[in-house]
Amino acid sequence: MAFTTEWSMLVQASASPVEDKQKYFKKKQESARKDIERAFGVLKKNFHSISRPLQFWSMEKIIDVVYTCIILYNMVLEDQCKAICQNYQGNISQPESTITDDEKLQNVIYVKNREVHGNLRHELVEHLWLDVRMILY
Repeated sequence: MAFTTEWSMLVQASASPVEDKQKYFKKKQESARKDIERAFGVLKKNFHSISRPLQFWSMEKIIDVVYTCIILYNMVLEDQCKAICQNYQGNISQPESTITDDEKLQNVIYVKNREVHGNLRHELVEHLWLDVRMILY
């Protein structure tokens, strides 16, 4: 399923990169995507609830379910002494949502803004390329 709209926060690499920095960005993005797909594959294998289509769930419920699955999976790993980071004492808190309907509408408009999407892709490519140049020199 291909995206027909360019969402500002979903940055796709160029289909046919020409410049070295675009090729590098595509390589890094594909690597990150592979890691994320692998992580969700593990969660889907272990938790049937997220292997079903989530399109009818609210975003809050999806977030809660995915976080719960991640926490449970990490608890299982810790119990089996396979955890990478044991005894983590961090405190994760979610801020209260006090967004108005006007702010929600503005967010939707911003998310679907083609100019924002193009700027974000350009800035990400430049940022990664700057990191490579700093390593090489």
